[in-house]
Amino acid sequence: MGDKEIILLLKIIMDKYQILNFEKKAYVVCAVGQKYIDSTEGLIKSLNKFSKYPVILYYSNGQVNYSYEKLILQPFKISKKLQNLPHAAKLFTTLKAEATLVSLKNYNVNTVVMLDSDIIVTPNIDNIFKQYENEIENYPIFMKYSWDIITVLGRPLVSDYIKEYIGVSPAQIYAICSCTCIANKNCLSFLEDWKTYCEDDDLIKYHYETNKDIYFDFNDESIANALLWKYKAKKVLPTNLQWAWKNESVKFTLDFYDGKHSNLEKHSSLQSHWRIPGEYEVPYGLSVIPFDKNNLWGFHGPKDLNEINLILNEIETRF
Repeated sequence: MGDKEIILLLKIIMDKYQILNFEKKAYVVCAVGQKYIDSTEGLIKSLNKFSKYPVILYYSNGQVNYSYEKLILQPFKISKKLQNLPHAAKLFTTLKAEATLVSLKNYNVNTVVMLDSDIIVTPNIDNIFKQYENEIENYPIFMKYSWDIITVLGRPLVSDYIKEYIGVSPAQIYAICSCTCIANKNCLSFLEDWKTYCEDDDLIKYHYETNKDIYFDFNDESIANALLWKYKAKKVLPTNLQWAWKNESVKFTLDFYDGKHSNLEKHSSLQSHWRIPGEYEVPYGLSVIPFDKNNLWGFHGPKDLNEINLILNEIETRF
């Protein structure tokens, strides 16, 4: 690499950090393994196109094979303890807490929005900052599930063992999805607790060694829900991401907003949202959309690259 190329590279890096320092806000995305790192490009591409804020990509066990103007790369190493655990890939999802924590501690930002890597956003996405950054107390505000009570494989989202271990009272908040949250430096204690419990030796041993049949009960989401109860949290983000794995579902929704069809039913548990009919929703009746198209933040779930590209094109055309 010659002097001119090095100077250009340094300029690009400095430009990204200047954007970050000026805005004081950023998105955080976490990915582990080459397959998952590659799959983040759809989200990063849509954020780069539709948001004015930079994106911190917290990644490990692979390399990033793409580049965007507002993308900041934050590589990290996974601890040997997590790497050696059975079902280790499942535990990598617990790194959302660490990624959010590191971003708030190590970068000159006041507020971050953490997003699951399998989300494609619309031009409305920055409204999360606008509408909720001043609502944050001492806990991140997570997105609510469309149903008030959620079960996993027929069992409660938060098991009695986790509740007893963390020491929480009965639920103070609706069931939340850890796919999206907004946090600031007031949330550092919560984020430290979230990371600590997600990597707790006793909890891991109970779910991955002593009771292997229920290892699915232990994840970042169950811990986050339990901690929100412990912190006596009251606030949630509305369910403004639609669960949609394929472009067919996205097209159906945008056709509805454009008046090409009608007669959607109100969701029985979420009276501010329409329920997506069965043939266009993901399993378990999760898919909803807000009454107002301007409140639709994006689509959660697409993993196939071809579907992702179709969805990106659909959003760009219809907004």
